[in-house]
Parts: sequence; C-alpha cells; structure tokens
Amino acid sequence: MLINKYYKLLFLYVFVFFCILQTSTAQEATPVVFEDYSHLAEDILRLLKQDGRISSFTGMSELKNKTKDVEESKRVPVKIQKGKKRSLHAAKMIHKTKKGVLMVCKYIPALQRNERVAIGATAIVLSEDGVCATNCHVLQQLIDKNYSLTPADSIVFVATSEGEVFPIVSILTYNKTADLALFQIDCGNKPLTPVPLGKDIAVGETVHALTHLEGFPFFYSKGVVARNVTTNPQDPFTNKTEITADFAKGSSGGPILDDSGNLISMVSSTQSIYYTDRPQMDLQMVVKTTIPVSSLQRLIKVIH
Repeated sequence: MLINKYYKLLFLYVFVFFCILQTSTAQEATPVVFEDYSHLAEDILRLLKQDGRISSFTGMSELKNKTKDVEESKRVPVKIQKGKKRSLHAAKMIHKTKKGVLMVCKYIPALQRNERVAIGATAIVLSEDGVCATNCHVLQQLIDKNYSLTPADSIVFVATSEGEVFPIVSILTYNKTADLALFQIDCGNKPLTPVPLGKDIAVGETVHALTHLEGFPFFYSKGVVARNVTTNPQDPFTNKTEITADFAKGSSGGPILDDSGNLISMVSSTQSIYYTDRPQMDLQMVVKTTIPVSSLQRLIKVIH
C-alpha cells in the first residue's frame, strides 16, 4: 500500500512538472516582436511595382466582367484545413494565425494625388492554393452590377504579413444576405497557410479577433459571444453571432477564432447605441456583428 501511494505521488509530481514545463515552453516559443507598421502602405506599393508585376495583375474592370457570370450562393470546391481540438495560448494562436490573415488592398493610380495603396479590409485564407473569404460588401464594386467603376478603381489585390502581394483573379461565389464572398488569388507555387474551420459556438464562449483596423493592422482583441441571433429562422444565411471582442473600420472580413485557433465567425458590421438618437449623442456601447462559420460552410463543397 505504501509503495502504491509513493508511486501515485511520484506520478502526480512528474505530471505537474511536465505541465509547468509545457506552459513555459509554449510561452517561450512566441517571441515578443515590435513591428513597424508606419510605412506599411508604402512598402506594399513598392512590392506591387517590383519587377513590373503590377502590369500582370488582373484589373478591376476585367474582374467585374468575369463576376457577371458568377451564380450567387453557388457552392465551390475548397480543400479546407480541418479544425483543431487542442486549446492554445493566445499569443501562440495569433502567431500561427497571422499568416492566414490577409490585407485587402487597392492600388490607386496617380490622378489628383500621387499613386498609392489603400488597405481597406481583411480576408481569410481557406486553402493552400489560394481560396480566400471576405465580406460581400468588401468586393461590392465587383459584385454589384449597378456599381460603375471609376478611374481610381484600378487593381484590387491582397498582401500578407510576410511581405508578399498576390492578385485576386476571380470571385468564386457570394451571398449578399450573409455578407460573404469567396475569391481566388494567384499565389503561384507557394502554398498559403489556411485558417482551420471550426463550428458555431454558444453564448458566453471565448472568442479572439485578428483584423486590420484602419491604421492599425494585425490588431488583436478578445471577448465572448454575446448573442446568436437570426432575422429569419427559415433562412440560415440571416444567422448572426454578436461578440464583445473589439473591431472597427478596416476589420471587415476578419477572422473570429475559438480557443483552438479555429474560425468560428467572420467580422461583418458594427452598430453604435447612443443614449440620444437624434442627434447622436452619448455613445453607450457598440454591438459587433459577425457571420457564423456555418454560413460560410454553406458556400463550400469540401474536398478531402
């Protein structure tokens, strides 16, 4: 009996020591890096013009032409990354996810001002071969048949955290009700890092956001699911997940993750609540609305 007790205690001590060691290792594996984002748009413009690659990118007029034939809500084949089960330290999760979070950029040629790049939204990598997701309203200029392009609507493309730029070559599918759009980028022979797809989660569960707030790229925030709501129980594309994690302009299309780093929803919109509606005075809170991953999955035909 004493020997059994001794071995039980020994096992317990070894187990606790192993857990502490694992936690320490996980924390040490994510170095603290102070990024300089102050010249990000200029850096992206330089990459875009490097070796004359800008001339090889598909123009918005051509993309809009091709999008006319895209059927709304059509399911498209995607080889997705399966969801993970193991919880991750938040710092490690964000470090891993960052490669799969893209900046949606627009090249604006020299008209009344100098040429420039505008970072306008966020997108999520779904497959290694370049299938990505964002909001329908982010690509509205291409999807909406009634929208007329202007001379400033030149090229729309994506940029990565690793300093690469890739052209958007086609819109694959979209759903206006859900505010979702899937598109294809040309990443050449370089496999991308997809964000794994998870499941819809319940009120009170923890969520993590990594998005490109205007002027604040790769901004992380944490919160919980506040409500899961619908405006039409007969149409699952009206389902929405409201969260408390912060996001703002520029976050559109950004990923909302669970504790394992799986995509559980996508940023869609915000609604500010004021104490006085007209005029809008005394802001009380901002409701953050996202699109549950189940809506995204309704546009995907999974390839194994």
